[in-house]
Amino acid sequence: MKSTALPILLLLAGVAVPALRAQDVKPARMDLVVQDKKGIPVKDLKAEEIEVTENGVRRPVASVELIEGGAAGRAKGPRYVTLVFDGLDAEGQKNARKAAAEFLAKLLAAPDVQVAVFRVGLELWALSGFTNDLAVLTAAVEKATSHEDETLRPLSTQVETTAARELGVPETADRARILVEQMRIGDEMNKLRQDGSTLFPLIAVAKGQAAAPGRKTVVYFAQRFDVPSKFDDVLRSLISEANRAEVAIYTIDARGVRGGGDLDAARSAMERVESVSRSASTDNINPQSARANFDVAENVAGGTRQDMRVWLGQLSEGTGAVLVGGSNDLRKGTDKVLADAAAYYEISYTPSSNAYDGTYRTVDTKVSRAGVKVQSRAGYFALPPSVGGQTVLAYEIPMLTALTGAAPPKDVEVHGRIFCFGEGEKGRECAMLLDVPMSGLSFAVDEKARTYRLRFGLMALVKDEKGEVVQRISQIYPFEGPADKVEAMKRGKVGFNRTVQLAPGQYTFEAAVQDRGTQKIGTLRAPFEVPAASGVRLSTVAVVRGVEAVPPNRLGVADPFRIQTARVMPNIDTPISKGANPNFYLFAAVWPSADGPAPAISVEFVKDGKKTGEGKADLLPPDEKGRMVFLGEYPTAGFPPGGYEAVVRVKQGTSTAEGKALFTIVP
Repeated sequence: MKSTALPILLLLAGVAVPALRAQDVKPARMDLVVQDKKGIPVKDLKAEEIEVTENGVRRPVASVELIEGGAAGRAKGPRYVTLVFDGLDAEGQKNARKAAAEFLAKLLAAPDVQVAVFRVGLELWALSGFTNDLAVLTAAVEKATSHEDETLRPLSTQVETTAARELGVPETADRARILVEQMRIGDEMNKLRQDGSTLFPLIAVAKGQAAAPGRKTVVYFAQRFDVPSKFDDVLRSLISEANRAEVAIYTIDARGVRGGGDLDAARSAMERVESVSRSASTDNINPQSARANFDVAENVAGGTRQDMRVWLGQLSEGTGAVLVGGSNDLRKGTDKVLADAAAYYEISYTPSSNAYDGTYRTVDTKVSRAGVKVQSRAGYFALPPSVGGQTVLAYEIPMLTALTGAAPPKDVEVHGRIFCFGEGEKGRECAMLLDVPMSGLSFAVDEKARTYRLRFGLMALVKDEKGEVVQRISQIYPFEGPADKVEAMKRGKVGFNRTVQLAPGQYTFEAAVQDRGTQKIGTLRAPFEVPAASGVRLSTVAVVRGVEAVPPNRLGVADPFRIQTARVMPNIDTPISKGANPNFYLFAAVWPSADGPAPAISVEFVKDGKKTGEGKADLLPPDEKGRMVFLGEYPTAGFPPGGYEAVVRVKQGTSTAEGKALFTIVP
């Protein structure tokens, strides 16, 4: 079989592997909890009593095996249980701590159980590796149910370091390997994470356990669990990864019973297009076009649409588990978790297709025996096994596939560039900027409701000189609003801005945009260099599209494009109209050497390989971090229509730095 998804994984891993063949596709494996009305496990189920349908097509059950935990059962190995705590206030901490203490006391009575404790905060913190030491786990739960966050980093690092050492000990290697993999994927997911969503670290917790045999259990304690519409695909990816890894996610509503109703349920209406962007600005390069620019790095339409219990229920039921909550006494729920882990069936069947096509395959499982309750998994994305350890989210597949082709498609317009600035903790700080004209995207209009819907995916990659991916960012963006706003939206463009720190070297910037309505994709690919820090330093030179005021509440946020209380908006590819713009501007930042003379800056303009003139250039006084800003103003009257290159040079003593920017002048 030739798999369309294989080149993606080769791209991410940077290694060569043999092509997947049809016989390489293994039977689908799934665990199944079957209990009577009293919650007692049914232990004599036969294959002929089980009906599995995948994408609506019945699939023959190849095998059925009862798995029981405990000394008397036929366990496949240790039963792994992961406790995850997220976003708890004082009341939620109290509820979760009490429930976890009772849960651990019962759980650890079984000799084959291994438990780990995680906290979701600014990152995924591991507070205890897999162990059956009650004292260690109790201390970890105390930390996980505290208000601490960033201060948990040293403890998490210590836990991860201990697990890495235990990889060399046969008795601990298996459980240590799981935690190391969870944290590795956690680092990867943290780069993709947006808006502090818990979905991304939960993917790491689930997928990191894929190598362990049998059904694994995650118990997730939460008080807030929002799934805006832009994260619909991420939620499905989480459910898929959990199901592929045979991980059941039990969600615990740690709020308990509260008076006054459920406040979350009152936040059910979707946000309209006016909430798409924190700020919409006029295009100052061509002000007559009045094109709105929506910064999707800040906000996109689609907030919380339902009570959090609906989302928690979808997550649990989709992974063959249940939602626990609605009562201050969570004992009944934790007993349910224990009962499900004690006895379950593992079944296998032939998938409905051998193709790793990235589609979502719904799975429905029924048992013909009367009087029983069944917990089964909802489905999975048909993705090939990971190569090189990289995690591919399902919605990324079409865009990654497009970028691997010899002739990447250009069916959707997208413009982009990398701008490099000063030094960060892990390298040179570089901003990835993309512009997507909305006129090239499809708006689905509901004439009856007089509303529109637009949905597109966006991905940005940075590859090193070996072609290996060092940074990957992706997201699905939904826009919705009144139909009478469509024409105004089409005159706009979406701006994407993400920051990455890169070591000196040669790189390639790649990006893809997929219109989810038409499935059309646009791509770009551009090489760039991150120069080594030596002597005076110059940022990437930018042609300025416009300048906007920085709101007072954003003045404390680091922004390399900011000049005091304003920020420049770089022009990536838009031609500069002489008729609409008497002047145009260039922007750059300079970091002089501390022990040198005052730096001097100069600008010259080149057309068709020939110097056409020079421009005045001055530097603003250094700010508190020593950065000096260059903002040059030049009349368009002196530039006949055509393409130009602005060459900016800064000199300090014997040290020099140079940067270039391309721009086009039109009548």
